[in-house]
Amino acid sequence: GAAAAWTFAELVRPAPATARPAVALLPATLAAALDPAYVALVLIAAIRYWRSPQRRGRWAIAIPAVGAVLVGLAALALRAEAGAFATLGRAWTGAARAHASAGDLLAGTGDALGPLAALAALAGSALAATRGRAVALSLAALAGGAIATSLRAGCVEPSVFVLAGLAAGVAIAHLAALVRNPAGQACLGATVGFLLLVTPAWTLSAAMR
Repeated sequence: GAAAAWTFAELVRPAPATARPAVALLPATLAAALDPAYVALVLIAAIRYWRSPQRRGRWAIAIPAVGAVLVGLAALALRAEAGAFATLGRAWTGAARAHASAGDLLAGTGDALGPLAALAALAGSALAATRGRAVALSLAALAGGAIATSLRAGCVEPSVFVLAGLAAGVAIAHLAALVRNPAGQACLGATVGFLLLVTPAWTLSAAMR
């Protein structure tokens, strides 16, 4: 989750011309290796590197090609019911395959996050989607991966909480920006963040007992 959040921050932040886009590839690869929900971030980071003036040599086209192959492997592994791809999916996700409807997952996500965090995540997603193509694509990649892995596992996967946390953070930042005093912004952001964190943290701790 931390590696995915790092990748998201690198992909969406305004970067100077001298910035090295390859920096986003390392955390994206680590996140994808640990959870197929984040594989699409590798492809986005690879395309950004390939389109950057900082790339070196014609071989750079191979990087997004590898990212596309990884996305295809993840899609097959998450959908397979039996065979080699099903084995890959079980090893990649660390869990046996189960089935759940989209409605059940939606209800489970709402119960796990709580009404305040869920509302903040929805508001943050809407706000972030208007902040440029890079933000919208990164959010779509995270959402698609979180939904796919959760449908396969039959339960709300950790990637859902990562996505909700990033989106809620955007909403908190916009809310805190309404306060002109920097100290007031910090206090408001910390307070709202703590209030939104209570319900998901309590749910997760109860589930681990």
